Amino acid sequence: VAEARLGFALAGGECGGKFRGFVDDAHSLAAAAGRGLDQHRIADLRDFFGDVGRDVALRAGDHGDLCRESDRLTRLVENILDFSRIEHGRKQYRFEKIDTGDWLRSLVGIAEQRRPIETSLPPGLPAVQGDREALSSAVLNLLDNAIKYSPADAPVILRASGGDGWVTIEVRDRGCGIAPDEQRRIFDRFYRSAHTYGGPAKGVGLGLALVQRIADAHGARLRVESAPGHGSTFHLSL
Repeated sequence: VAEARLGFALAGGECGGKFRGFVDDAHSLAAAAGRGLDQHRIADLRDFFGDVGRDVALRAGDHGDLCRESDRLTRLVENILDFSRIEHGRKQYRFEKIDTGDWLRSLVGIAEQRRPIETSLPPGLPAVQGDREALSSAVLNLLDNAIKYSPADAPVILRASGGDGWVTIEVRDRGCGIAPDEQRRIFDRFYRSAHTYGGPAKGVGLGLALVQRIADAHGARLRVESAPGHGSTFHLSL
């Protein structure tokens, strides 16, 4: 019930123009998705949704900001629900052949609602086999992560290349970078780096954990190259 009501609020005809009851629904959703999690993690989710609800109320005077916030919240809720399904063994994947170039260009169009994305997508990229929805979630999470951890004027770059039977998707930012000791932890659920621009990082620390689990389900390889002050590059090879 909470999922349906929140989905209606977020995806309504006016970009979720009326958020009445949003926080209560989000709390219910967080509790449902958090079954089996320890209580302080559920409290983290509830606190986060409460902060988001207040933030949305402050932004309500700007329709463009409201639309972007609605999209961000929708992706966040989808992450929580997908992660819960995966953790409880209820996630079902539907593999199909995907035109890599067209698919990635469609994702760039979504991400560019928040930040211009520089791309390098050569013609003739090999197709990939996978669940389109799940892989889209993985790439969008990598792009969201790059945007989140880099300054507003820094470019985010998406590249793809093919060779030796693999297609490698790279998402690069010129943000704050990741220390070597943190690189071992960033794919853990609920982990959020303390190093970001413009205040505390938003989210509940599930994005990269979800990417890792989607990669594992596809037999893909996921790795990061990063150094403090020099940005990060995430490589997803399918």
